[in-house]
Amino acid sequence: MKNATVSTGSNRQRQASPRLADVVTIRNAGAEDLCRINELIAAAMDTWQLSDRVKRISLPLYRYQADDLEHLQISVAATGAGEIVGVAAIEAADPGECPAGLEGALLHGLYIDPRRHRSGLGTRLLERVEAVSYTHLTLPT
Repeated sequence: MKNATVSTGSNRQRQASPRLADVVTIRNAGAEDLCRINELIAAAMDTWQLSDRVKRISLPLYRYQADDLEHLQISVAATGAGEIVGVAAIEAADPGECPAGLEGALLHGLYIDPRRHRSGLGTRLLERVEAVSYTHLTLPT
């Protein structure tokens, strides 16, 4: 998105800030990202309308570990300062789960920092995993 001029209601005008989704970098996650990814997942889960008990019991199931990097394609949205503000993960679908002759991908998770909701990050991450699903996934054997 290009910077735009915004009217302030007076004769003064100011430069509009680009949306966060337009200034983050979408990249593959690495082992060094897992701690922040899991913190972000916990923060996202905290906004879900579930009882605290259900959240507490479920959270370990949502955490990513190093071996998940071998089986999932995990993408992160990072700010210029390196802060991870979004995560999306996909995996190749088992051929038996797809219509005959077709391949597919399963969205494993999409998490956005709750302070960054409605910023376009989810859309950017979904566009990334869609593109990756066509070119970089390996089907299970």
